[in-house]
Amino acid sequence: MITPSVNIKYSRVYDNRFRTQNDYPDKDDVCSFLDYFRKSWIKKEKEILETISKVSNLEWNENNIDIYIVGKTMPFSDPLTIEMTSEIDEAIDVTTHELIHRIWTYDDSGKKAYEYFADKYKKEDKSTIVHVPVIALHIEVMKEIFSKERINESIKRMNKIEGFKHIIKIIELEGSDKIVEEFTLELINYKT
Repeated sequence: MITPSVNIKYSRVYDNRFRTQNDYPDKDDVCSFLDYFRKSWIKKEKEILETISKVSNLEWNENNIDIYIVGKTMPFSDPLTIEMTSEIDEAIDVTTHELIHRIWTYDDSGKKAYEYFADKYKKEDKSTIVHVPVIALHIEVMKEIFSKERINESIKRMNKIEGFKHIIKIIELEGSDKIVEEFTLELINYKT
C-alpha cells in the first residue's frame, strides 16, 4: 500500500491568481502561515493519510501530493489548494477533507459509491450527495486520531459552511459509521 508524501508549497504565480480581493493577505503572511502549517501537519501526516485509506477502504494511487497554500479561496482537491486560516486545526481539517475527496475521485471504484449515494439522496443537490459520505468519512477518520472535543470543534466549524449544516444533520440522523459502512460496502461490491 502506498502512503503518499505531502509537499506543502507556495507558488507566487498561483497565489496571484487568487488576489482579487482588497483584504487579501500579503505574500509574507501566506508564507508564514505555510511554515506554521507545515510544522503542525507533519506531526499527523502519516497517521491521517493511513487512516483515510483504512477507513475509506481505498488505496492511494499517487506517491506525492502537492498542497498549495494561498491567501484566500474556497478549498479544492485538485490541485489540492487551501487558504490560510486563523486556526491550525481548521487547516488540518480542511486538508483532511480535501484528501478524502482526492482519494475517492482517484479510485475507479469511487464512481460506484457515488452512484449509490446519488440514488439514495436523489432529492438532494450534487454537493450534498458528494459531501454526506466525505464528511462521514472525515468524522470517522477523526474518531481514530483526535479527541471528542476536537471532533466537536471541527463539526461546529463545518456547520458554519453554507450547505454543510443540512449535511451534518443527515449524518447525525443516519450515523457517520453507518454511512461509511454503506460507502465501503459499495466499493467491495464493485471490486468483486
